[in-house]
Order: sequence, then structure tokens, then C-alpha cells
Amino acid sequence: MKMIAIREKKYWLALIMLFWMLFWGLNGLDKFFNGSFEPIIDDAVTQSVVINPSSGTIQSYVQPMHTVGLFGVNRNAKMIHFFSRIGVGERTALGILYTIGIIEILISILFFIHLSMILLPKKSLTPLRVTRTFLLCFLLFTLFTAGDIVFGERIELWEHVTFMVMVLMSYQFVLKLLEE
Repeated sequence: MKMIAIREKKYWLALIMLFWMLFWGLNGLDKFFNGSFEPIIDDAVTQSVVINPSSGTIQSYVQPMHTVGLFGVNRNAKMIHFFSRIGVGERTALGILYTIGIIEILISILFFIHLSMILLPKKSLTPLRVTRTFLLCFLLFTLFTAGDIVFGERIELWEHVTFMVMVLMSYQFVLKLLEE
């Protein structure tokens, strides 16, 4: 394999750290900024209609809902719904949601520190530091996948496992770059 130039290696490391910093930072903030559910009032997007059986005329229209807001999803509502399935109350569900959000923001800060070590090399980025951070990512995704299985969220499970693989691939690539 061709040796990667030191300058190019620095850019790859910085790019990976930037990606994971933004990923975890935005995911963490997502927990605190909820959108609101609002109907889409537009005849072009009507989902269905209610017909009066005696006259055969349209009695009312059923409009779809969408989430309006900074992050486009209402995490509070989702978490309350997930946890209600297993008999856990709203306060506990939201406490878990906000704790996860804080952990994600802290992981983002760790990636920011790694990024700053690459761009402003006062301390060197060591494999041990990187290993600890990526291990936290992997453990959090493991927690997410366990939750997905408990709540029966197969699409979320697919997404979280995909990100677990990305974490492992990123980690292996970063270690390889640090060793050269």
C-alpha cells in the first residue's frame, strides 16, 4: 500500500474527527429541540377523504401531519411512546432522552478535542485517546441497538447497526493513519 503523505494524513484525520464531532453534536442537540406536529393544509397532499354514504359526497378531508422545527422530529413524543410500550412513565423516558443527549454532546466535545489536536498540534493524538472515544461511540450504539430490539424498532435498528459499522471502520482507519 502506498504511504499516505503526512499532510494528506492530517486532512483525513481531521475530516473523520469533524464528521463524528458534527454527527454527535447535532444528534445531542436534536434531543433538546423538538419540532411541533402540524397538518399540511393543501389539497394536493390529501391522504384520504370521508364520504357520506347516503349522498356519496365528500364529507371531510384527512390531511397528513408533518413536523416543523429545527431538527424536524419530535424526540420527546417518540421516546414517551417507546417507553410507554414497556410501561415506563413520561418523566423517566424524558430523563433518559436528555441524559443520552448530554452524553452525545460530550462525545462531540471529545471529537472536537481530537480535531484541535490534529489542527493545532500542542499535544499529540494518541491511539489510546482515539480508542477511548470510539469505544464510547460503540457502547452508545450498542445501547441504542438494545433499545431498538426492546421497542421493536427494526428501521432504527438497521440505522444504528450501520452507524456501528461506520464507527468501527473509522476507528480502524484512524488507527492506521496514526501508526504510519
